[in-house]
Amino acid sequence: MSTPIFISRNFVEFGPFLSTEILDFHGRGILGDLDHVREDGEDEWLFITEWVEKAKKPAAKAAAKPKAEPVAAVAPPAAPAAKKAATKAPAAKKAAAKKAK
Repeated sequence: MSTPIFISRNFVEFGPFLSTEILDFHGRGILGDLDHVREDGEDEWLFITEWVEKAKKPAAKAAAKPKAEPVAAVAPPAAPAAKKAATKAPAAKKAAAKKAK
């Protein structure tokens, strides 16, 4: 669960909000450069732009990790065809032996 975040605008505190909500507010222009935010339990207020930079860094690192490629399904071996070839081979040997007599 994410830490609750509070917004301060003109010395009035609002919140708590989720970090995703704060990022959304900033992206939509609801929060301006002079607004401040702090995480619950912290005493220091940060400018919204500073907090957004900090919040986006872990997300960028997570996005940079390569995704595991799915494992391709392995087709079952062609056992029926191999059985046919195995059963035909002795018959061919028998026919060849009869011709040789």
